[in-house]
Amino acid sequence: MLHDVDTPSLLSLAGASVDARVLRALRRAGHTRLRPRHGYVFQRLLRGPQSISELARDLSVSQQAMSKTVAELRDLGYVAVTQSSDDLRRRSLELTEHARDAIECARDARVHLARDLLGGLGEADHATLRRALSVLLEQLGVAEDVRERRFPPDTHLTEEAARNTQPTRAAASGGASSTSSQRTSR
Repeated sequence: MLHDVDTPSLLSLAGASVDARVLRALRRAGHTRLRPRHGYVFQRLLRGPQSISELARDLSVSQQAMSKTVAELRDLGYVAVTQSSDDLRRRSLELTEHARDAIECARDARVHLARDLLGGLGEADHATLRRALSVLLEQLGVAEDVRERRFPPDTHLTEEAARNTQPTRAAASGGASSTSSQRTSR
């Protein structure tokens, strides 16, 4: 057991490790230029075509930042941009088959990780872990964002959240530090 590491740090480090394993699987499958933040766009587009403005709003990022990310994804062949037939100013974004392949690869990697976890924890402990993580997401106030696939890709605290957050005891006492992690497509 890692008794000297606080729980938030353990969660963050575990999340970062899961992200790294999924990214390695994506790279092995030929998706070498994908980054964790791209997965957030994929998640929103799995719900159907959207505009850059809609994506930016739903993911709580600036339209400029979203435009840059979409241009990257378009250049890499993951997103197709189509013009609306009824409004020439409106452009919709859709996932390509290349993106859907990357999504399946990431899902497969997570299925294998879950299987490994189940083998190491056992069914009862695995179910307890899932319940505990679900409760934690509810308590953090992000469960609905996770359900609606609008969890923001910027894992740094927003200015408002930073004003409302007090330093943790571990940080104040020089304890183990937490690393931020970003989630790849779900």
